[in-house]
Amino acid sequence: MAAYSSDLRERVFEAYQSGLSSPQVAERFGVSAPFVRKLALLHRRYGSIERRPVTQGRKPVLDDKQRDRLIELAGREPDLTLAEMKSRLRLRCCETTVWRELKKAGFSFKRSPSKLASSSGKTSRQSANVGPAA
Repeated sequence: MAAYSSDLRERVFEAYQSGLSSPQVAERFGVSAPFVRKLALLHRRYGSIERRPVTQGRKPVLDDKQRDRLIELAGREPDLTLAEMKSRLRLRCCETTVWRELKKAGFSFKRSPSKLASSSGKTSRQSANVGPAA
């Protein structure tokens, strides 16, 4: 549904200010009573009945300067891990955020920083007492 025009908003608000109730104004102009009340609220809060700009989503965790420094560091030292990049730049975010920003910039990644896992499989310490207690 399209937004109401500025002209209609002005006429509705003027009728409401003239003393008519919101249901009366709504019926006269073919809008809803909550819309009339919303215009009054907008005028009280912001001094204007114009539509408020729509903002979507969260603000980025990294600002442009931080993102540029990250991309520059990744290009200069491509063997750094995400944790090392985050630490060197003193970023206050999780490593996933660093990964996403670099991915957006077109970087690719090695699978893991190192292969420290044992190739022989899982190992565990066994208890000295293997059998039932005596």
